[in-house]
Amino acid sequence: MVCLRFFIILVTVAAFVLNPVCHGFAAKSNLRIAILPFAVHADSDKDYSFLQKGIGAMLESRLAWPGKVSVVPLEDTLKVLETIEGFSGDSRALLVAGKLRADYVIDGSLTVLGQSVSIDAKLLDISGVKKPLSFFQQCSTMSEVIPAVNRFATEINSAVFGRTPTAISAAPPVSGKASGQEKVVVGRPQVRSHPENLVAGAEAGVPSPGTGQATGSRLNPAFIPAEGRARKGSEFWKSRTFNQAINAMALGDIDSDGEIETLLATAHGVTAYRVNGRRMLKAYKVLEDKNTIIIGLDVADINANGKPEIFITRLNKSRNSLRSTVVEYDGSKFNTVVAKSSWYYRVVQPVRGEPVLYGQHQKTSSEDVFSEPVFRLGWENGMYAKQDRVLPSGKANVLGFTWGDITGKGRQAAVAYDRSDRLQIIDRSGSVQWKGSQRYGGSTLYYSLPKSEPGSTDLQYYPMRLLIEDFGDDNQADVVVVKNHDVAGNLLKTFRAFKEAHLESFTWDGLGLVSNWKTRKISGHIRDFGIADFDHDGKKEIVAVVIISEGRVIGIQPRSAVIAYDLNE
Repeated sequence: MVCLRFFIILVTVAAFVLNPVCHGFAAKSNLRIAILPFAVHADSDKDYSFLQKGIGAMLESRLAWPGKVSVVPLEDTLKVLETIEGFSGDSRALLVAGKLRADYVIDGSLTVLGQSVSIDAKLLDISGVKKPLSFFQQCSTMSEVIPAVNRFATEINSAVFGRTPTAISAAPPVSGKASGQEKVVVGRPQVRSHPENLVAGAEAGVPSPGTGQATGSRLNPAFIPAEGRARKGSEFWKSRTFNQAINAMALGDIDSDGEIETLLATAHGVTAYRVNGRRMLKAYKVLEDKNTIIIGLDVADINANGKPEIFITRLNKSRNSLRSTVVEYDGSKFNTVVAKSSWYYRVVQPVRGEPVLYGQHQKTSSEDVFSEPVFRLGWENGMYAKQDRVLPSGKANVLGFTWGDITGKGRQAAVAYDRSDRLQIIDRSGSVQWKGSQRYGGSTLYYSLPKSEPGSTDLQYYPMRLLIEDFGDDNQADVVVVKNHDVAGNLLKTFRAFKEAHLESFTWDGLGLVSNWKTRKISGHIRDFGIADFDHDGKKEIVAVVIISEGRVIGIQPRSAVIAYDLNE
């Protein structure tokens, strides 16, 4: 099938390229460029057609050059698109361009997360003479999208068509209607009038950033102070879109060079990235194993040899047995410290002091993921050994667990999710000191339990990560959690689907954990998160993995992204 598709593309494009009558390079006076409608990845119940129209009109108005460059009418492009089946990406774009007898084709996508919009676009030369011209831009608000597209058009004009800004400004304007579409005036309120569509479930009465009203937390303008609590004072950055579902994330200096790496784990592999100028560049391939499913990732130097270990919690393919692994980097390769372990691992960074490793054993496939006690682990005699039991059996799963002086009274306790994803504070004896009434967390990663009866589906979802941080340097622990909003309201036991999410911070007020602030809701759901100076600017960020699409439906590709909120402490 792959060979057949390649042959079809080759024949179609070759027929166009080799035809001296219709090909633009034989008649340099009028090159043709096709602009495919940009795909929009966002909540299905929101209409972003105005954004697609605005981008199409912008590119047409900036690229059309009378007598030299003409843009294929959109209706012609749409007709050809309807005839293309079974192709995607560059293959689809090249086939469309070949049928339209275009010299160049532009294809791209928009990813909407909250008020942030990222643009991924590419211009392809049908002849293959020129290298593809790629463009990526992160926009913190919708009003930045059209100027960003304008920059892309300027790059094309300069790099591909050799067109100067003077020639552009002197060109007569194109028709106000783009291929039969409604008139779109660049920079006018038509585009700016829809910013609320970018915020999934926008809070009533909460003005958007940039309105001049002091509504955000001093930590970040995207953080909404909880009602009734005093306000203490750029939205978020987003990476390129990954065409994979990311299962876990960790932040740590794995090569001991003084800078933080961002580790991302898909189901079968771990890759380390380095953020340079807020662009994520691949640094290391840490692990690849298609026979296991990764569900957790942590980094810390627990064996005190100066080389941080990477703790990879993973399951077998049947999801009913642990096959966890620990590796560390020696300067040239990743060496295995532990090959196959039946422990869940979680590293906790306390408000003060060095990171601590906690673990929980998974004995048999018949026991659920809360069955065993939680231990603090240390390095002894060449292995990770139990040093202190911090929670008795049946109280928590260590993946949804953190430890510290939560109440500020000098007594250590655990904050952990119960089986229903409700927050609770538990002391060493296992006594629940406080429990919340609302559900937080929410993950689609699961452990497969034995079937209770033939044909049944028995699984247990894992809890989400919890973090503690002292945001105000007031020696008060802040608990940071994720809330993924279930489309079914948590009513279905064995099925979960999330369409929006937010991060939230809590502190102890003497009676319970109360909310300090929360981020505005974003589309998709958060899989994992961490706090560190991931971009090496001297300030910490909250960094999170967002699942835009899990790809559980046949024909729908999984998509993920990394977002980061600056902490302006």
